[in-house]
Amino acid sequence: MQIEIERRDRSAVLRIKGRLDLESVARLTESVQQALNESARYIILHMIDVTDISSTGIGRILQLSRECENRGASLCLADNSAVVDYVLDLARLKDIFQIFPSVEEALQKAS
Repeated sequence: MQIEIERRDRSAVLRIKGRLDLESVARLTESVQQALNESARYIILHMIDVTDISSTGIGRILQLSRECENRGASLCLADNSAVVDYVLDLARLKDIFQIFPSVEEALQKAS
């Protein structure tokens, strides 16, 4: 998995590419921690290039969302791939996360 971080004011867009599973959740955690440490108050996970997501990946996103809230920040998902939408729907978690159809719409919410 690859993650590119793009900073925009007090927001951070994490562009995730590849599989989000047991082997890659540590990289996601490090990237979110880095964004929080750099004072990001709104973290957007751009998910269009996620090719697979495991229950471990979903669980870690839930944990990171809670951690963001505890630190006065918000975490949302944007531009989900079909796989991500399917897994969130299957796990009945679509109502748990803030989900936006695009990064631009998520950034509008952040401002």
